[in-house]
Amino acid sequence: MTGVFYPLNSDFLVRHNGTCDTHYWANWDLCNMASIMAIGILCDDKAKFDEAVDYFHHGVGTGALKNAILFVYDDEGLGPVAGDRPRPRTQHRGHRPDGRHLRDGLEPARRPVGTP
Repeated sequence: MTGVFYPLNSDFLVRHNGTCDTHYWANWDLCNMASIMAIGILCDDKAKFDEAVDYFHHGVGTGALKNAILFVYDDEGLGPVAGDRPRPRTQHRGHRPDGRHLRDGLEPARRPVGTP
């Protein structure tokens, strides 16, 4: 964990694969922070855990709290974190033009023959 995954996670948060700090959506930063935090817990390494928490509060990418853009919808409350490139909700993959998810209103999945 500390020899393979941690260096990649930490390097991503520092360099963002050589792009600008806001190039990636927030979930890229969040996944790397979560990985570093989990490695810190698994390896009983408080410094790694603290690195992830510090990045969340003071980092430069879109996953840092001060840089995240939150959407709030009148009818549904808090929406997704979008990073620096917000899009209308209807353009998110899996949503219909009326804003409902493609699963909504579709018939249930069929069970294979012979299953209860």
